[in-house]
Amino acid sequence: MSTKVSSICQHCQTKIEDIKVLYSDYIFCCHGCESVFKLLNENSLCEYYEIAENPGIQINKSANKSKFAYLDNEAVQSKLINFTDGKVAQAVLEIPQIHCNSCLWLLERLYKLNSSIIQSEVHFEKKEVFIKFEIDKLSLRGLVELLSEIGYEPYIQVDAQED
Repeated sequence: MSTKVSSICQHCQTKIEDIKVLYSDYIFCCHGCESVFKLLNENSLCEYYEIAENPGIQINKSANKSKFAYLDNEAVQSKLINFTDGKVAQAVLEIPQIHCNSCLWLLERLYKLNSSIIQSEVHFEKKEVFIKFEIDKLSLRGLVELLSEIGYEPYIQVDAQED
């Protein structure tokens, strides 16, 4: 006789009927949530979970990273990057998933997840994040992929087909 176990995902607090993903003593609804938890845990950022009652958002880890290939196009980059001197770049990205203090806390600590990020500042009301990063070490595509991995995929409003 099989017994269904009902639990709560450690990251996004989603109710789980059948436990599918285990990591250490923690239970997750999917590998995306597990990945974010591991990333935060490895970088001593689990304080994120103490800031709000339900800080985590469910991650869609099935997203294909190749969908961000258009960000390698220089014409697209020029529309998203406000400033660059070839070493440092600045961009403001719209992040619709920003909804609480935990989001703000995590997004303003991106430098702990990638040392090529110099500064990140959230504009909560606009759901935007200003990011200053070393573009000679971290591409715009790499930055967007990192944001997506932790559940904050930017909403980008440029024609991906431009040359």
